Amino acid sequence: MQLSAQQLEHERMFQMTLDEFRTSEARYLKDLRIMEHYQLAVGASLDRLGPQVISLAEVDVVFGHLPSVLAHSEMLLSGLSGSSEYTQDLVTQAQHIESSMRDLGRYTQYLGGDVHDVIHKLELENALFRALVDQIREEKGVQTLSWYTIMPVQRVMRFRLLLQDLLKFSRTSGAEASKRHACVERALAHVHAVIVVGEGVRDRRERSRHLGRINSLLLSQGVISDGSLVRIGYLRRLWRGARPPQAGDEEPKETTLDSERRYLLFSDGLFISEPSTP
Repeated sequence: MQLSAQQLEHERMFQMTLDEFRTSEARYLKDLRIMEHYQLAVGASLDRLGPQVISLAEVDVVFGHLPSVLAHSEMLLSGLSGSSEYTQDLVTQAQHIESSMRDLGRYTQYLGGDVHDVIHKLELENALFRALVDQIREEKGVQTLSWYTIMPVQRVMRFRLLLQDLLKFSRTSGAEASKRHACVERALAHVHAVIVVGEGVRDRRERSRHLGRINSLLLSQGVISDGSLVRIGYLRRLWRGARPPQAGDEEPKETTLDSERRYLLFSDGLFISEPSTP
């Protein structure tokens, strides 16, 4: 069956997006290998100087998932490259992408922010660690470690964008196009799922971090809830010009006034604190 001009253009854009998938994965893999150099240097310093540089628990958080992420990237890139005959089989490549995206659970620790939190703490509070990172940067001519540890998060988001483009350009007629469209659709669903899991990990950590402050606020307001906390945040209102009259005012004040209330959304209700004003 002869394709229309629009369908031919979609085929061309699908192939171009696959090419971008391949070249961007190669760049990403190069960055992961630089992170691996950091892992070796940090491990050597730990053996030489001890846990004052970085503890074993911190090493596990920062580098524990790196080998599996490296292996995933190598496998994905290998399937996207292959022989010239292989790369021309668009359905096979779509199937390979789907299979790879099904295996993104290893990215959860990065997406959940655990790695970022540990690196941020080390860079702020540990002068020996900062000196080690600066030394590696100068010797290797690379970026800081935190620059590379954020790469897995950015890569998953890039997967989503690339797959959305592939999905858009796979809508052409024919059995082969339908097969690859279904593969890309399933791959995109896998990426969405792991992003949601990562967001859940991050949200639970943030809630536990603020739990003491939340409990104090609730007790001070006499609020009791058996529900689980869903979200916390602030409600702000801005008045410009004459603010609402308040007790003790002789006349409206010509000023700008902020009013801020903290809200806590529970599974069984919503609590809003009293407004605070300057």
